[in-house]
Order: sequence, then structure tokens, then C-alpha cells
Amino acid sequence: MPINTRHERPAISFEAWVKFVFDHPVDQGDSWYWAEELEVPDLELSQVLEYFARLCRTFKSATQAYSAAQIDQGVWFLLGDFYSMSECLTNATHKASRHLEKEKRSALRSIYYVYAEYVAVTLEPEEQTSFYMWWDEICHQFWSHCRSVRRSPIADEDMPLLIEEASAWVKVDSNILYSDASQEEIDNHLRDCGIDPDEPEDEPELKYTELTLVEKELLDGIFDVLLQILDIDNHYCQISALHGIAHSDHPKRRATVEAYIEKYADVIPHDELPWVKACADGKVI
Repeated sequence: MPINTRHERPAISFEAWVKFVFDHPVDQGDSWYWAEELEVPDLELSQVLEYFARLCRTFKSATQAYSAAQIDQGVWFLLGDFYSMSECLTNATHKASRHLEKEKRSALRSIYYVYAEYVAVTLEPEEQTSFYMWWDEICHQFWSHCRSVRRSPIADEDMPLLIEEASAWVKVDSNILYSDASQEEIDNHLRDCGIDPDEPEDEPELKYTELTLVEKELLDGIFDVLLQILDIDNHYCQISALHGIAHSDHPKRRATVEAYIEKYADVIPHDELPWVKACADGKVI
């Protein structure tokens, strides 16, 4: 993410930043937020965290000028690899952000208000997929970073294979991955892109007990917000939280999901129950 770590005046105001994030035509093809030539405002990290937290705490009013589809695009932009807001919030060892742990925790906690004051009252789920994937992306970035700092350096002879694998993933249609497609349909799509869905991930196994104190505190903070969202009396908020809990790999994951099933046993749709149960083991997409 183009973040200015120098202590200067903000390049743009909060209002202008919100406009930059959401004020775009609804894409029918390639998404604007993946464009390599996109020019992103040059803000220092502390300002990005402040703007993000302010946006979350005032999400409904801050985005009222935009359509549901525009809002969905904007959230995908914030979460995606180009702007890397998820990485910004979950990187526990980034040198430029070590002095901003308080600000990062505050920004993470602020996401609750997006669900409580916007998603729970205005969301049209079929139009906005980003809120369901929000915590998936945050948990993915957290564990990806924790593994990366423990991973051995990449050897020169391994680079061609890594580039080939990355090129294959570029071909993947995220609309298929995060739709109602069956696992068989998803696996077939991955194979068409040159990816073997049955091949185990080449990632070092890492458990909660092996995390550093700072990493544990960060994951605990993420999990606490997920519990708050799970407690919102709204189905879409709850399944979004369960999705994040599934990917959190937190030691309280199973107990939390089992308690949810017991509490809502009479209202969980029959066809949804297997998915909810799978969240206890993290076996969801």
C-alpha cells in the first residue's frame, strides 16, 4: 500500500479519501480496484488508520451517497492486495507500524460498527459480498504474515515455479469462489486455471501456542470483535462472523461455534447447519 511514513500534513481530507474509495462507476468487467495504474493518495500510516477507523464508526452516514454496489467495490478495494488494509491492520511486526499498535487495535475494533449500524439494517446480501469476506481476508493476512516471518528465504531456483503458481491464481474468478457454486464446480474451475485443488498448501504449520505475545494479543483482539459481531441479532452479520471465526484458528473457535449452534438450534436453517458445524473445524471457503 502506498503509505507515507513521514510526518506531514494529510495529502487529502477524510471526505476526499472516502470519495476516492467509493465514488467509482459499477464495473461490469475488470474491477477498477485491481488496476495497476491506479493512483492512491499518499498518506502516512497513522492517517490511514485514523481515516479507516473514522469511516467504520460513521459507515452508514459516510457512504450514504453511494449505491450498494459502489460500497461493495470500495470495501473490496480496502481489503484487496492493492491497498492492503487487512495487512496494515494485522501485521504485528511491520517496522513502520510498531509504534501504532494502539491505533491498529482501535481501527480493528471500529469494524464492529460497520456491521451493527450498517450491515444489520441496510444490507442486501446478494449485492454485497465484501462484508461476508471481510474477516476471511483479515484472518488470512494475519496467519499469512505470521508464517512468512518464520519461513526460510526463497531460493533462486524456486522462483520460476512460484511465478507460475501466482500466474495461475490471477486467472481465478473470485465470483465463482465466493458464490453458491458447489465444491466440485469450484475444484473444476481451479483445475481449468492450472491449479490442483487437492495439492496440500506448502505452508509451515503454525499453532496459537507458537505465536509471540504480540501476535496472540492481536489475534485475541480480532476474535473479540468477531464475538461482538456474532452477538448482533442479524443473520448476515452472524454468518459473516462465523466465517471469520472459522478462519481465525483461535483456540476458542470450536467452543464458540458449538455454543452458537446450541443457542440458535431452533432457527438455523436446516441446509445451513452443515456449514455452521464446519466452521468449528475451519473447513469452509
